[in-house]
Amino acid sequence: MKVGIFIHSKTGHTLAVAKRIKKALSKAGHSVVLEQVIANDIDSSNPLNITLKTSPDTIGYDAVIFAGPVNAFSISPILKIYITGIKTLKNQKVGLFVTQQLPCAW
Repeated sequence: MKVGIFIHSKTGHTLAVAKRIKKALSKAGHSVVLEQVIANDIDSSNPLNITLKTSPDTIGYDAVIFAGPVNAFSISPILKIYITGIKTLKNQKVGLFVTQQLPCAW
């Protein structure tokens, strides 16, 4: 099975998890591609005005996995913009995982 893992990683934590998933899927015999979704510089005066620097194509994969950090109990705005811009996921298996890293001890 050809699997695409598409991630937005703010601190590198999501990327580290995605690399482990890629390794496990590859070991199981799947063809796996890992691609990052990257935003252009975010305007601090309007942080919701996001444009994407990279927007990888999901066509040609049997399964796709999306991943990003949790942001205010939701997926990151960058990943959300990327996913909403995808034209179709027809006939593709879809998965999602999110990561969370708290900046201080609770």
